[in-house]
Amino acid sequence: MSIESSSDPDSDPTHRDADPLLEGFRRMRQRDPSWREETAEWALFAPEDRDRYVDVRPIGEGGMGQVLEARDRSILRPVAIKTFPAGFDHPAARRRFLTEARITGQLDHPNVVPVHDLKTGADGRPYYVMKRIRGASLAERLRALVEAGSEDGYPLARRLADFVKILDAIAF
Repeated sequence: MSIESSSDPDSDPTHRDADPLLEGFRRMRQRDPSWREETAEWALFAPEDRDRYVDVRPIGEGGMGQVLEARDRSILRPVAIKTFPAGFDHPAARRRFLTEARITGQLDHPNVVPVHDLKTGADGRPYYVMKRIRGASLAERLRALVEAGSEDGYPLARRLADFVKILDAIAF
């Protein structure tokens, strides 16, 4: 199928207020929390991919979509699939989602998750398939550090090394 030409709104209130698309998405999620469950339905995938991705389950959500984990039966590897949210078909949001996938897909850097594919599902929503990365996010690590009230679980040397990786990816 043809494809036409982010940040987390809940974690940055300044950004959320400044971006009407993300604010609209946040309001839509509050009105209809069932949208999360719709993304795992088979209508999400293009017809040629319905049997390719199995063991699909949600693993997270962000500013403009939900991320699913699946197993790619074609090449026998775990993947992450970012989906455009159901019920939020704003043209500018769709362009932003597709731009994110295309730009990320063009990058080849050890600290940037590689994008394997970009498609449109049978229901008309775009999705893209990425390498599945395991482990805690930086936000989760920092939250645990604050909650623990101690740096023992995330020592300064490790935090600085992670920070250098982030800066390296941004500089790329």
